[in-house]
Formats: sequence, structure tokens, C-alpha cells
Amino acid sequence: PSGPGLEELEGYGPAKAWGLDLARDIAAYRRAEIAWNDISSAALLYGPPGTGKTYFAGALARSCKIPLVTTSLGQIFADTSGHLD
Repeated sequence: PSGPGLEELEGYGPAKAWGLDLARDIAAYRRAEIAWNDISSAALLYGPPGTGKTYFAGALARSCKIPLVTTSLGQIFADTSGHLD
């Protein structure tokens, strides 16, 4: 999907700084300059619906040049029996 990269977004504070660092680290990993273990591997985005969490994730994926698969746990439960086995 098209859209802006994280570099083009305004705001997001420390989350944007972390994301830009992550994008740089992934690029360095691809050039074999750092090991995969040296890359920060997790972040938690939280907030009410409509605050840009998925938009941020999409921009981050584009900056990292990786695919993003979005889903909704609520939708999964709505489409299934609701059991996670």
C-alpha cells in the first residue's frame, strides 16, 4: 500500500524517534553491519480508536521496507466461534 514513510509524518514524539532508529537498524542489518539481535524488537502503541496507531504502523513498515499485515482481534472473534485454539 502506498502512503507516507515515517520520515514524512509530523508528531508521534518518542515513537517516531524509535521508529526511525528501527528503520536505520534494519537497513544496517540488511547491509550485514549489525546482527539481528542488536535491533530493538518491540514497541507498544496505545490509545483510543482513531488516534493514528495503524497509520503509524503503516508508515513505519514503509520506512523499514517490510510488509504490514493488519487485523483486528474483535473481527477475528466476530468471524469465528471466539475460541483461540
